[in-house]
Amino acid sequence: MNRIEKIWFINALLFIIIFLSVSYFNRLAEDDFLFLDTVQQKGIWQATLAHYNSWNTRWIAIVWLNAWYWLIEKGLPVFIFNWLTLFFMLFCFYVLLNRINIKLNKNQKFLYSILYCIYFFFSTFNIPDAWFWINSTTMYLWNIGFLCLAISIVLKREKLNALDYFVLCFCGIYIGGASEPLIITIIFITSLILVFNKRLKAFQISKNAILLFFFSILLSFLIAIKGTGHLARSNALPHTSFILSSLKSFYYSLKILAWHFPKHIIPFILFSTPFIYLGYVNADEKKQINIWSLYAKGLIAIFILTYINTLPIVYLMGDYGPSRAWTSIAFFICLITGFLFYRTGEFIKSKYFNEKLFEITGIISFCFMLVSGIYYLQIANNYAKVYDAKKPFNELPESGWLHSAKAGSTSSN
Repeated sequence: MNRIEKIWFINALLFIIIFLSVSYFNRLAEDDFLFLDTVQQKGIWQATLAHYNSWNTRWIAIVWLNAWYWLIEKGLPVFIFNWLTLFFMLFCFYVLLNRINIKLNKNQKFLYSILYCIYFFFSTFNIPDAWFWINSTTMYLWNIGFLCLAISIVLKREKLNALDYFVLCFCGIYIGGASEPLIITIIFITSLILVFNKRLKAFQISKNAILLFFFSILLSFLIAIKGTGHLARSNALPHTSFILSSLKSFYYSLKILAWHFPKHIIPFILFSTPFIYLGYVNADEKKQINIWSLYAKGLIAIFILTYINTLPIVYLMGDYGPSRAWTSIAFFICLITGFLFYRTGEFIKSKYFNEKLFEITGIISFCFMLVSGIYYLQIANNYAKVYDAKKPFNELPESGWLHSAKAGSTSSN
């Protein structure tokens, strides 16, 4: 591990410490109390059916959610879920990175898995809901982890075994019963892959694996939309025609990318540096790269994926919905730009470039994360103290990265 990688290793270690520490102060909030009460009365499966038949039909995500409420009711701290979520995402990113043809040893793959997690974390539109609120993390983040696992299996060069097919099927089932926007996006992408199946061999993609993944998602999605809760929820939401939704989605997609995402631009730029460096050290100086064409294609791909993700939300809700529903957009942005920055690193290798800039950026990133970590840790600590003092929830202080119980609480407090 060279000097630059050591600097980023310290960044990675600091992020894990900060995440685990902030999670320690996490508390139940809003809908958590309703779900917990239902689990206490009916048990995990019957509570899931109750929600399935009344309002929320994201059935498998709710099974997983209710299992944790059952454990929490038995005395398990909430932060254990957050810790498991972090390590699950790190594992999924590592497995995916392991399938990509990049010259990295195991330690470097582990490091870059954490660095990608940092990159994604700070690019997420709603950190409290996506990463720390158990009620929505199962629906908007875990499905992305399972998507990474599924992609890693599809890209497997060896012949798939029974375990691979089982995991792939489970990933599809979880995604199909978790979050509608990501479901629609993946169905669109897999449909394109199946249509252009003649090119699958060039990318070493198994058509059978794609088909299994596609039908697993579709089956789980059909189970979700068949629930009576789906109709009840649909009737309670404003109805928008498909044509009007298509037009409004174009506007909202631009708004997400041009207005909301730039608010994350500082950490986005800082934590993109490792991927530029990775391309820089792995560059083949003889290779000619049309970097501007790549960026144009990448930006178009980001807009298309944002549009597809936004369309079902606009169709169901009349607007672009809560920012937690954009978590998959942030993931696709990071995935595509991570590739673009890697190619940028390859591109600048043939130009005059001072490697010291990578060190400087790593140090600035460390300072940014240290200051952010201390700030949000103090906020979380103060929030938990007031929360534990049984103060009325409308008197709770700012919660920072934690999802606040201050607004919309269903607790007797």
